[in-house]
Amino acid sequence: MQSNVTLKLDDALLKEARKLAVEENTSLSAWMAGLIVQNMRKRGDRQAARHTALCFLEKGFDLAPGRPSRESLHERR
Repeated sequence: MQSNVTLKLDDALLKEARKLAVEENTSLSAWMAGLIVQNMRKRGDRQAARHTALCFLEKGFDLAPGRPSRESLHERR
């Protein structure tokens, strides 16, 4: 089911949006709906990346096996 939405846009903005929709061979309504879908997908992608990063942080990283000694870090070559 689709619902109608009313937007208030500045005349210049509306004129430019209509031009862009025509350039993409679509209606203004379909063009704007596409923008909303793109924005929602980007947000979903960011949330998934955030979740993955937080899982890595919660799991932690084992630094002990490869941990260099203080002397090896400061030795001159």
